[in-house]
Amino acid sequence: MLLVLTFALSAGDAFQTPAWRALLPELVEKDDLAAASSLNGIEFNFARAVGPALGGAVVALAGAGTAFSLNALSFAGVIIAVSRWHRVPIKRATPPESLGGATRAALRYVRYSPAVWRIFVRAGAAMFFASSLLALLPSVARGVNGSAASYGVLLGSFGCGAVLGAVLLQHARARCSAELVVSGSVVSLGLTTIATALFHITWTLAVVMLIGGAARRL
Repeated sequence: MLLVLTFALSAGDAFQTPAWRALLPELVEKDDLAAASSLNGIEFNFARAVGPALGGAVVALAGAGTAFSLNALSFAGVIIAVSRWHRVPIKRATPPESLGGATRAALRYVRYSPAVWRIFVRAGAAMFFASSLLALLPSVARGVNGSAASYGVLLGSFGCGAVLGAVLLQHARARCSAELVVSGSVVSLGLTTIATALFHITWTLAVVMLIGGAARRL
């Protein structure tokens, strides 16, 4: 059931993320796009680091149902902000495409573009296995001592690591090639996943989650 629910959440994210990523270039200048993307990741992962503590308090005081209800309610602010945003019209030089036609054109482009195809295969393979780390983290925490506090500590450590990784990303790009940064992060994330299955002490796993969060952000 945990894997099914995680799949459902990820499927929803698959609809939301492309739209949000497409929105960023219209909100910031082209030269600031990479920094804005990193800042967005820092914000998200900072919430991931602080959220478990707040969520654990809500669960302890009012139950898991209240925590999920508050989470759903928190999206109201985003929905209101997006609905009130007035997008600047863009003059098109070509006629508009239908959703189906644009999707087929995108698939054709990826099929006949070896560089994009390699990126898709590498990213898909890495994230397919990396997603198991967070998806099964509740089971890992239950195996340690069965408390919600352990899960909060581990998830918070992962979020702190992701914030650290976003900060280090700018320095890594300046000093190393993109290939080296990506390969190093994939290897580190794989080793982190293996270590998570081997260690059974909360503070040790917290360190592992810190490294894993940084690797996934890189």
